[in-house]
Amino acid sequence: MSIATAHHYLVTGSAEEACRWGKRAFDISRSVNDMPLQVAVNLYLGAASLGAGEFDQAQVHLTKTIRMLEGDLLRERFGLHGLPAAIARSYLAWLLAERGE
Repeated sequence: MSIATAHHYLVTGSAEEACRWGKRAFDISRSVNDMPLQVAVNLYLGAASLGAGEFDQAQVHLTKTIRMLEGDLLRERFGLHGLPAAIARSYLAWLLAERGE
C-alpha cells in the first residue's frame, strides 16, 4: 500500500508527500527479500526525491535501481507501468541536468 500511495502522490504533484510514503515503503522493503518491491520502491522514492529537490537522495535510489537491473533484468517490468531500468535512467538524466552535470 505504501508504494502505491507514494506513486499516487508523485503523479499528482505532491513530491514531499510521495517522499514520506516512499520512505515508509523503503523501510518495509528492507525487511523482506522481494526484488520487485525493492525495484519499485527505489524507483519511486528516487523520483519523489527528485521532485522534492532532494537530489543526493534521489541519486542514491535511482543508481541503486539501475544497478539492480542488469543483463536480462533490463527488460523486466516487475509489474510496473514501464521498464524501470529505462525510467530510472531518464530520471537520473533529469537529475544530472538539474545539477548541470
